[in-house]
Order: sequence, then C-alpha cells, then structure tokens
Amino acid sequence: MYYGLRKRMFDDGISIARIAELLNAHRNTIANKLDGRRDFKVAEIMKIKNAFFPDSTVEELYAEKAA
Repeated sequence: MYYGLRKRMFDDGISIARIAELLNAHRNTIANKLDGRRDFKVAEIMKIKNAFFPDSTVEELYAEKAA
C-alpha cells in the first residue's frame, strides 16, 4: 500500500475516481494499484504527482510503509 499517496489523497480531498479520470483508467484498477495488488507505471506515478501533488517528492508519495 502506498501510505504517503493515500495520506495526501485524504488530506487534499483527492478521490480514487479523480486519479482514475486523470489516468483514463477504471476506478478499480487504481484501487488495486493503491493497495499494492498491481504496480503503477513510472509515467502514471509522474502524472499523478505533477497533477495533484507537485510539492511532494516521489519518495514521499510512493513509500510502501508508514513514515
């Protein structure tokens, strides 16, 4: 699970549906990726970061353990 990303999504009110829309993907696909059942592609990671969390680092967002 991507704890950093989930936390920022919660803090900033960004829904899974908004990320799915950005990536032109199904909501369930994004939920599976957030839960660690599937992997994000590098391009997807950068697109999410740049669109919603430009002030965060990739390392902060995609940490797989709680800080």
